[in-house]
Amino acid sequence: MKAETTEATSTGTPSADESTQLEPQSRESLSGSSSAHSDVESRTTVQLRCIPPHLVRRTLILALDKTGFAGQYSFVYVPIDFTHNVNLGYAMISLETSKAATGVLERFNGIDWPEEEAEQPGGGAASSVATRESKERAASGACEASWSEPRQTLEEHIERYRNSPVMHPCMPDEHKPALFKGGARVQFPPPTKTLRRPRIRHVKEN
Repeated sequence: MKAETTEATSTGTPSADESTQLEPQSRESLSGSSSAHSDVESRTTVQLRCIPPHLVRRTLILALDKTGFAGQYSFVYVPIDFTHNVNLGYAMISLETSKAATGVLERFNGIDWPEEEAEQPGGGAASSVATRESKERAASGACEASWSEPRQTLEEHIERYRNSPVMHPCMPDEHKPALFKGGARVQFPPPTKTLRRPRIRHVKEN
């Protein structure tokens, strides 16, 4: 599963950025070990993969709150396939501190998502696609948590999405990335250029 979403295209295909696990620290170099330790301390964004197709931002936030991370996240985003009304299989969470980010990584890596953590969209084509994806993701195993790459800081996420088509006024709020401070939702900084309307491919009715 690729790490970043595209600029809200109809296909919902992520871009080429990959999310990777941290490389093991070298046992041969003290300086290399110190560098790796410093790198971990600077990381605050976690990516969750193999999530249920119907998981949305709101239910992810509820899961974070219930597992002891209320008020510790600053950015939450669950990219959506707008054509089929399901997520793209991953989510990104930026935490206030690297300690909290490490906690999320350790807490969510390997978990099996309960059904109540996912919301069911309306019927029709979206449901059939979601059902198929649910089976495929279930077969792929439990949730995978890793450090998000290449963007880690809150400022990088803001610059990445403030001018993205996903922020266009026509898009549902639930589909957009959200910012938080002290547990409260805060407004996303305004775009610095005109937002393009997302290109959405509509499913043909039989």
